[in-house]
Amino acid sequence: MILFNLILLLRHPSLTTLFCLVSGIVCSLFYNNLLAGFDTLHRYNIVRTGYLEKFKQCIYKPYTLEDYISEENIEKTKELNSSSYANRANIPVLSGVFDESLHIYAVKKDRSSICPNQLTSYMIPFDASYIFIRDEPDSIKPIGRYFIHHEIGHTLFTAARHQVRILYGNRTIILFAVWFLLTAQWNLETALIEVLLILAATYVSFQYRQSSQKSRLEDEVWADNFAISSLSENDKKKLLSFFSKYPFPADSALSDEQNKSRSEYLLKNLQSSLENKKINVNDKFPEIFAYDNASQAYSLLSVYISAALIFFIALVAPSPTTSSLIKSTMFVTLPITMLLLIVAVRCTFAKIRIENLLLARQN
Repeated sequence: MILFNLILLLRHPSLTTLFCLVSGIVCSLFYNNLLAGFDTLHRYNIVRTGYLEKFKQCIYKPYTLEDYISEENIEKTKELNSSSYANRANIPVLSGVFDESLHIYAVKKDRSSICPNQLTSYMIPFDASYIFIRDEPDSIKPIGRYFIHHEIGHTLFTAARHQVRILYGNRTIILFAVWFLLTAQWNLETALIEVLLILAATYVSFQYRQSSQKSRLEDEVWADNFAISSLSENDKKKLLSFFSKYPFPADSALSDEQNKSRSEYLLKNLQSSLENKKINVNDKFPEIFAYDNASQAYSLLSVYISAALIFFIALVAPSPTTSSLIKSTMFVTLPITMLLLIVAVRCTFAKIRIENLLLARQN
């Protein structure tokens, strides 16, 4: 919408087109923040209903990153957190101090009839990450150390990738299609343009689903590699021996083929690490991290296609009218603004609710 209205302002300079540009800027920014808000609220609800309420009778003992991993690996996490990742990718994603946004809890049974038997992490890309672990620092075993480093690896990479996906997935093309539908002066030409916009929005959504499926395996392998690069030689030997004898736990989010690939990569990279072949989690990934499989790959293609289409539409579009500006404000900008305020309030209360649940069960 910003590109479209900017070109219209250059072609038809007037107060109406200027206000349309301002409206487009506000609407696009609020739309991206609304998408982020919906995603954040959804993930808060997963943490609360999928874990905290399920294990509400357990005891939650808070720990810090320093309690579980070495000082050397602390430095590595600071280099590989979402902010550093974004800087290397030249993506201006803002994030807070990593140590303050990572919450680790050892979960004990207490009065609960059930207790989680594995580690779980929840990444809330625009806020915090929660890791729930079974063992406390002084009793953790090599398998547990591997899993906690794996979960930390998720919080480093997955959150950054997810921020990129939401902010740069270019799903604003969908917003533009809706906006154009509500504000266009209808004739055969605008009808054809709307059809093109719907096709472009459909293509972006298809690309999103495809890359989302591929990115799940990418996330797991990346987190595994981070864990391998962070463990001691003795722990690596025990892990290699253990996973060579027993099947690696299948991940329900992955297909059978993806689970098999992940297991093969894990054994291969453990062996390579023990043979002193460097596993660089920064830039020398396995073949799975080729550009075609990257979770952000669809974004660039979508941006180019969408930008070219919108540029073409703006070159042939007539000057906007006061009526179209009023429609845009009433039916697009105001509803998005109101929804954003509602979602922001709900996110705030959802976070407070999680903090209160954890505080009530701390020991």
